[in-house]
Formats: sequence, C-alpha cells, structure tokens
Amino acid sequence: MDAHTKAKHLAYLGNATIGSRVNIGAGTITCNHNGVQKHETVVQNNAYIGSNNTLIAPLTIGQNAFTAAGSTITEDVPQNCLSIGRARQINKENYVQKLLEKLKASSKSPSPCAIKVKKSTKSSENEL
Repeated sequence: MDAHTKAKHLAYLGNATIGSRVNIGAGTITCNHNGVQKHETVVQNNAYIGSNNTLIAPLTIGQNAFTAAGSTITEDVPQNCLSIGRARQINKENYVQKLLEKLKASSKSPSPCAIKVKKSTKSSENEL
C-alpha cells in the first residue's frame, strides 16, 4: 500500500496492489483465488472503496473511482466512475406467518434461512 492509504476495520487485501490516498471501507475483501490460481486486484490512486465490498479478481479500480457500500465488484471500474454492484432487496410483507406454516406442515423443519428460494423474475408474496 502506498502513502496515505487507509485500510482497517477487518479488511482483507490479498494479492492486491493499492495506490496512494486510497480509502478501503470496513469489511472489504479481495477474492483473489479461484481454486486453481491467484489473481491480482489493483486499486489506483485516490480511489474510494465503500464499506463491505467484495472485490473479485482479476480486477482494476481506476483512479478517483468510487464503489458503493455493500457492492460485489466483478468488472474493472474506469477512472472517475461510481460502481454499484448490489442485488435488489425484496420485502415480502406479512410473509413470515405463511413461511412458518409451510415449514410446520413439512416433515422437515429447517430454519427459514436454510430454505432454497425458487429463481423467478416475479416478486409476488406467494412465491418461495
């Protein structure tokens, strides 16, 4: 890491080249190994990496570029660019009771977090 760069708060920056005057947000990690080989992440001067970012190498974040908090960055970010890589949040109102009833009716009772959600483009509250 070059001069005046900050990276604290449980950040992991493996196989990365970080320029000067860069801010790495809390909880940011570089994912540099694909199971076979390591790849490099490059963050150029004056970049600002938001909190809780996942930077998937190989990847270059350009000079003066910003990444939004909570983003998964999978492509190069050009200089002076803001990159946002988040999944859209969906809130299913009044759905918890339906979910619990479904779980109780099944022979297995996994935790709600263990349920596999069907892939769909709809966001109907009746889907799961």
